[in-house]
This record gives sequence, C-alpha cells and structure tokens, in this order.
Amino acid sequence: MINESVFKTEWAILSERFNKKFSAPVTARYYQFLSPQMDTEQFRAACAAAFVSNEFFPTPDDLVRSVRGSEEGEALGQWDLCQRIMEGERHIIDRMSPAGKRVVGLLGGVGRLGQTEVDKVAFLRRDFLQFYADTLEADPMTLLPEVTADSRRIVGKAFETARQLTTGGDK
Repeated sequence: MINESVFKTEWAILSERFNKKFSAPVTARYYQFLSPQMDTEQFRAACAAAFVSNEFFPTPDDLVRSVRGSEEGEALGQWDLCQRIMEGERHIIDRMSPAGKRVVGLLGGVGRLGQTEVDKVAFLRRDFLQFYADTLEADPMTLLPEVTADSRRIVGKAFETARQLTTGGDK
C-alpha cells in the first residue's frame, strides 16, 4: 500500500515534470489502481525511473511494470542459482534469498532438485518462477518454517529443560 502523502508528493513531481494536470477523480483512480500493487518505496522508485527516462507521463501499467521488472529479474537470478543446485552445487543454497530458499523447499529441497530429469527442467522453471512470485506476494506469516515432528520434539525438550531449571525439577 502506498503512503498517501508520498503518493501526492510523487504525483505532483511527475505532473510538473510532464506538464500535466489531472482531475481529482483521475488522480484517485491512479492511486486506487497502484496502491494495492506496490508499496511506498516501490512507488517512489517507479516515479523516479519515470521522471528520468520517460518521454511521456507514465500509465499505471508503466509504473507497475517498472517495479515488476526488478522482481522478475530477481526471480530469474534465483532460478540461475537453483539450476546450479540441480547441477550438484548444493552449497549454493546459502547464497539464495529467503524467498529463493523457501521455493527450493516447496520444490522438494536440495536433494530432490539434484535428481531432476533434464526433460522436467522447463516445468520446474515455470513452477519456480510462479512460486517465487507467490512467495513475494505472500503474507509474511505464511513464510514461517514448517513445523515437523523433529522441531516439535526439540521445542518440547527446550520447554521441559526450562521448566526444570525454573522449578527445580518439580512438576
């Protein structure tokens, strides 16, 4: 969601730069369309890019594409790292972003990627890029690690140890 005061400031800068005046309903429509698709910093970056490089006032789609282009580039960079994992460079997982690591997990993990058949790579690429986009748009709470039996056991032991330390071993 774009901060409204930042939107107004950036809108004024673009309007003056391109010598355009918009009615309140048109300005509101831009805000209504753009705000759910980008945050404040993304909007600032899109406006700065349009200010520098556009010949005409940017359409809403121009502004969104300038933001999405950087996300697509990031996703493709993460895919390149994923391919290296498939080629046997398992340690590359350490160089991936948190979103990239999450997608590798969704695709079965490092071990499973290493077993990918050549004729399945195109499908895996499609899935990787889609999962990556979904991960970037996801609620951060959904990105928490999966609770496994091992993690429950470890947490249970930690709570038991803490209880024993604070109560002197009494239940």
